Amino acid sequence: MVTVVVMKATHQIFADEWIKYRNATKAYLAAFPDCKTDRAAGTNGHKLLKNAKIDAYISEKLAELSDSAGLTVRRVLEEEARLSL
Repeated sequence: MVTVVVMKATHQIFADEWIKYRNATKAYLAAFPDCKTDRAAGTNGHKLLKNAKIDAYISEKLAELSDSAGLTVRRVLEEEARLSL
């Protein structure tokens, strides 16, 4: 089921960048280029990851990516077991 998550444009940029890099500092700097230091970006990025709307958006996008790739943990483990024989 697709849920529409409404959030600020900068928050969506942050979330999309986090999905790409899995790095809150990089994602924050991409969304907020005026940020002066990596330390501030890291701190604020981790705060944004606790935001309920951002968390919901990231969870939904990761689920979509998983579904579209056809990958599940079970499938990966089965393939790994097959290759190790």
